[in-house]
Amino acid sequence: MSETIRVSAKERKQAIRSAILHSFGAGFEAEQKNPYIAIRLAGTDKNVAAIFGSRKGGLSLWVKQAVQIPEGITIRDVSSTARGWQQAIDILNEEDENIPLLVQAVKDSLVG
Repeated sequence: MSETIRVSAKERKQAIRSAILHSFGAGFEAEQKNPYIAIRLAGTDKNVAAIFGSRKGGLSLWVKQAVQIPEGITIRDVSSTARGWQQAIDILNEEDENIPLLVQAVKDSLVG
């Protein structure tokens, strides 16, 4: 009989946050703001994404309209929030296969 390991919501969110930040890697830095974490190009004040809490229990990655989200990923319109972000994608666990796809989309938007 396998044992089920329960993870608290706080631990799950920390694991998701770590997975997202790890995916961005070198050349990016994170700064804790309230109520979000800003992700920016290292050494600049140019925010390229933000991590917010999600009503669905995980976290959400908020990005600018210029980021071309891969097909098949559900996007929420957050443009009415006046936070400077237009698109939000919910991430429910740290193993979400969309994390590297989303991070790559953000990086690609910086090139063009």
